[in-house]
Amino acid sequence: MTQCARNHLKAWGIAIGLLGLVAGLGNLLGLFAHSERLEMVRLIRTQGGIPVTAPGFSELVEAYPPPGGADIPEIVRIGPSTSITSGGYVTPTGPLVYFNSRREHTPPILTFDELEGWANATRYPWIAWVFSGIGWLLTAIGVVGDFAQSKSAAIVRGA
Repeated sequence: MTQCARNHLKAWGIAIGLLGLVAGLGNLLGLFAHSERLEMVRLIRTQGGIPVTAPGFSELVEAYPPPGGADIPEIVRIGPSTSITSGGYVTPTGPLVYFNSRREHTPPILTFDELEGWANATRYPWIAWVFSGIGWLLTAIGVVGDFAQSKSAAIVRGA
């Protein structure tokens, strides 16, 4: 491999590695966040529950299905089994459950903390690692090539 090819390889590696850093920053800033999921957390905090008409509700039901025996078409919302309301905000104190129109609820489905973790999970958590790994690999190949070239040049000069 020529010096020019190694330099190009290292430059591409650094550029792709920087792209990985930018993707990681975007991930931390929420650019890949699920806005529908975050809206569901907000609905629980402000309204005490998530109505079945909320965007992404079917995704929540798919991720956390009702326990056996619950009829999915009868579900009208999900909310905490117990909560404290203060200053217009709801603090869930009990686990989240599905409610039907008769205000009957299922056994506990998940905790509010678990819902927040699910909502904060990003679409592409691995993308920064992939770009950074590829960038590091390309740069390492270029550096190792430079090292090997300098060693072989030193051997030739010494001979």
